[in-house]
Amino acid sequence: MGFVNISFNTLLANHPSMTDEFKTMINGPIKKFHDEPGHKNTCVSKMCWAFNHVDGHYINCDGDYGKGGVLVKKVRFLIDKDGWEYIFSTLDFRQYLNNRYGSGEMFSNTSKIGARNGVIIFEPTDTSNIGHTDIWINGQIHDADMYFSSWYSAVTSDRVFFWDLNK
Repeated sequence: MGFVNISFNTLLANHPSMTDEFKTMINGPIKKFHDEPGHKNTCVSKMCWAFNHVDGHYINCDGDYGKGGVLVKKVRFLIDKDGWEYIFSTLDFRQYLNNRYGSGEMFSNTSKIGARNGVIIFEPTDTSNIGHTDIWINGQIHDADMYFSSWYSAVTSDRVFFWDLNK
C-alpha cells in the first residue's frame, strides 16, 4: 500500500485550486504545454506544484523514480525556468508515485476509501476520457464543489488508485 509521508494539511496548503491562477504561477516549457489547446488539463501539474513545495518531496524523475513499468516506458515530465519538474499525465504520475512511495491501493470506486486523506488518481472506464489526479480529503476531492456534479458523480464511480497521506 502506498504511503506519502507528507501531512495532508501541508500538501493541501500548497495545492493550487484554480487552473487560471495556477497558469500564472508556472513558466517555461510546462506553461507553454498547458497554454496549448489540447493540454488544458492541469490536475497532475498542480499536484507536482504541491509536491515541489514540500521539503524533501520535490518531483525528481531521475533514476529509479522516473523508471518505466507496466504503465509507461519512462515517466514524462517538463521543467520550468526554475528547474522544477512537472509530470503532466495521470498514467505517468501513477507510475512515479508507485516508484517513489509504493503501489497505490486500488479500489473499484471511492466508496471504500471513506474519510481517509490521500492522493487519488481516477482511472476512467470510458477510454475517451482522461484520468484525474487530486487530493482526497474526508470523503471527497479537494474543492469538489468546483466540478460539474455529473462529472464528479461519474468519476467517483470509476476505478481509483490511492496513496495515504500522513495526518
